[in-house]
Amino acid sequence: QMLSRLRLAFSAERLFLVYQPFVDLASGRIIGAEALLRWRTEQGEFIPPDRFIPLAEQSGLMVPIGDWVARSAFQFLKRLVDLGYDGFRMAINVSHVQFREPDFVDKLVTAISDHGVKPANIEIELTESVAIDNIEMIEQKLAAVRAVGVVIAIDDFGTGYSSLNILRQLNVDRLKIDRSFISGE
Repeated sequence: QMLSRLRLAFSAERLFLVYQPFVDLASGRIIGAEALLRWRTEQGEFIPPDRFIPLAEQSGLMVPIGDWVARSAFQFLKRLVDLGYDGFRMAINVSHVQFREPDFVDKLVTAISDHGVKPANIEIELTESVAIDNIEMIEQKLAAVRAVGVVIAIDDFGTGYSSLNILRQLNVDRLKIDRSFISGE
């Protein structure tokens, strides 16, 4: 039932993005943002991402949703750049399902080009679960993304089974450690 509601919400454009800012602590300036997917039902109820994203991943809906997220976030970034925020960094979360698609890199490059934004201003965030699969394929795909100039981050590190050795192999630019890993919760 929730999957049917999610499909309908996606086609009816009830999914939307909010932008969580990245703040430079020294200056207090906002230097970027992470695009976060949200869902509000027709009745105004918010469905938490941890309830609908796994469903979207299992159903195959995450790929078109992920494409929409990237394009929407890049469109917003383009508007900010046009307003004079040239160095603004936009981070998007990329599902492991989306990342494993054979044409992921091509779609990413096309979306960046279509919106006229600089690849260096784009950061893709992957969860550490992406490293569970064929590490050689993951390394190749990450190298292709990096070759374009896009920054790569591992999000929620400490919630899965990755080792520091795998992180070294993946050669990521940024590591976001999950709060539960630090607080021991």
